[in-house]
Amino acid sequence: IGSTTTVEAVSKKKNQIFGGGTIGSGNADMGNALLLSGSSQYISVPVAVRSPLDLKGPMTIEALIQPSAVSGVSPVISKASQLQFFLKDGKVVFGLYDSVNRSWQSVSSQRIVSAGAWVHVAGTYDGTAMKVFIDGVEDASLKATVRFILTSYNTTFGLGATSAGKGSFQGKI
Repeated sequence: IGSTTTVEAVSKKKNQIFGGGTIGSGNADMGNALLLSGSSQYISVPVAVRSPLDLKGPMTIEALIQPSAVSGVSPVISKASQLQFFLKDGKVVFGLYDSVNRSWQSVSSQRIVSAGAWVHVAGTYDGTAMKVFIDGVEDASLKATVRFILTSYNTTFGLGATSAGKGSFQGKI
């Protein structure tokens, strides 16, 4: 997230795995991926007020995923009421909340990702446009100006579910 900040670098404590997701041990099949069953398993990463993970401008959100299923809605990464990055019926959707207009801006891929295949997905925002990339190739874009208001409360990032633990990704992240 951002040019130099990663979740691992700023959240060394109190990360929680809910529902018994499995983190790979470096084997050939799983590497160091997180295996989620699609049934209430996810990781929650706390974000303190004014931390480097408090969304406030240009960003890149990305993940290497291998979905086991692509029907319905499958959250990949989310942050409270600021960011949504998920699969919807196999399409990659990147959404940001405009705190001033109190509305979501989102862009959805044209390409549908396949169940069982590893794919690199990314959503970017540069201040004027939101874009979705699949395996390094721009797939969709939307001209957008999103205005952020820094949160005045602690929040969480959700990996494999919304930050509130709703929905559930089925596969490996």
